[in-house]
Amino acid sequence: MKAILIILTLFLSLGCTILEKKPEQSAEQHRNFDAGSDELEFLRKMKDKYPFEVDLLQNKIIKDRLAKLLGDRFEFIKNISELGPSTPIEVSGNIFSSYTCMQHNCGFTNYIIVADIAKNEIYVGIREEEKVKLYSENENSPFPEVLINWSNK
Repeated sequence: MKAILIILTLFLSLGCTILEKKPEQSAEQHRNFDAGSDELEFLRKMKDKYPFEVDLLQNKIIKDRLAKLLGDRFEFIKNISELGPSTPIEVSGNIFSSYTCMQHNCGFTNYIIVADIAKNEIYVGIREEEKVKLYSENENSPFPEVLINWSNK
């Protein structure tokens, strides 16, 4: 009976730990873009379109900056976007966001690209099998609310 209680207690404590989803910020921070630049202003025109309609990941500015920010993880999000469903791009104030998930695994593996157009900064959240990692071009900027909300889902 004691053994069953010990096993049950261990199982419950491990289960709670596994379910806890805390975003992990990337140590790889890059900042070579001028704050206040209008380089990302073109993103506003993508509002309500799907990422595949505007070839978001093939856009030179986005592609170059994401490749630098994410390294080999850029290939991971490219692979997801090839077959994965997406929601329409949102632009609210100065915040751009685009969400895509892995086909047949949406709840567990997905990503979000967020840009603060006014600050000229890009952020990415990658969820892979429920583990969340956040990336930022500027380690001194707080993550936008839309990214935090996504990471807590």
